[in-house]
Amino acid sequence: SKKGKVTAKNPGKAVITAKVGKNKYQCTVTVKKQADSKAEKAIQKIDRMIEKRREAILNSATDVEITGNCYYVSSSEGNDENDGRSPETAWATVNHACQMIEEGDTILFKRGDIWRMDMPWTTTMYVTYSTYGEGAKPAFYGSRENASGKEKWHLMEGTDNIWIYEREVRDSGSIVYNDGEKVVQKHLTYFDGTAHYEAFTKDVPLDIKNIKKDTFVVLIDWTEYAKNPENYLDNGERLNLCSEEGDSKTGTLYLRCDEGNPGELYDSIEISEGNNFNFGGGCIVDNLCVKYVRGNAMMNDPGCATGSTIQNCEIAFCGNYYLTYNHQSLVGETAGDGMGFHGYGNKCLNNYVHHSQQGAFTVELGWNGV
Repeated sequence: SKKGKVTAKNPGKAVITAKVGKNKYQCTVTVKKQADSKAEKAIQKIDRMIEKRREAILNSATDVEITGNCYYVSSSEGNDENDGRSPETAWATVNHACQMIEEGDTILFKRGDIWRMDMPWTTTMYVTYSTYGEGAKPAFYGSRENASGKEKWHLMEGTDNIWIYEREVRDSGSIVYNDGEKVVQKHLTYFDGTAHYEAFTKDVPLDIKNIKKDTFVVLIDWTEYAKNPENYLDNGERLNLCSEEGDSKTGTLYLRCDEGNPGELYDSIEISEGNNFNFGGGCIVDNLCVKYVRGNAMMNDPGCATGSTIQNCEIAFCGNYYLTYNHQSLVGETAGDGMGFHGYGNKCLNNYVHHSQQGAFTVELGWNGV
């Protein structure tokens, strides 16, 4: 119960142990660096303000008005055979919910639940998406599974640091270890219609064994796709990879990890191969978490792009998949915003966006006659 003082030469953490009789007590002390100047003090003050704001967003309460029919969805307790009209009779999948709703309805997702590769994708307008229950925000992951586990990775023959994932994946934007402890970026390549090359070149074939440390490639064979002239844009200068056919193609994932088998080193490995959270005009998206998406994390549909609101959400680890291969610049063109709005009258309020490959918030005009 007595107060004490801890002094240290350098910032860091220390564990202090005290023994009283047969009882042993421990506490962890964090020693912060003392600001040496007015500038450093100002930066520390801003950091504290940012952290306070971040925590407020991550722990924000549900803040919507229920409109229309209200439906409940829970990945842990729901069943699509239910009627969805109460927490006790919740649906299970996002896809089912999106097929059942009508304009002006409300969908509430159970806090603490996670949906993988099951993003809302609908143009239904004036829908409210929010939460019920207690705990963390409902999470929508563009990763198919946690790729951790020794058995899921094996070495490429002739290497001691190039690891091959157990199944083929779609073109992916990034690989995230332990929810952000490390983010592995894509090794940039170029496909000329017959083979993969190092980005910006036509004469340096891709050598998987020598890709940069902490990068990966997904080798998809686009040969037959490239021969289809309907999939070329700009008079053949760009090979469009975003059609329904291209979106479904998969390839082998090669990951460079010098420290050993990534499946043993990390408890969580998320491969961002899923598409975005897409909603119609006039919708409200409140208190959701969207992570590990290969393109834009959230986007209102260009065909009905007016008056949407995204608020109190966490959006993270999105972008960097290939839209096209550009035959002029000799590089794969990547994309990915945290929030992508089309049209006018849209609002972005009180959101926490981090690890976005492009912008946190982007507005594109010129869609739907706007």
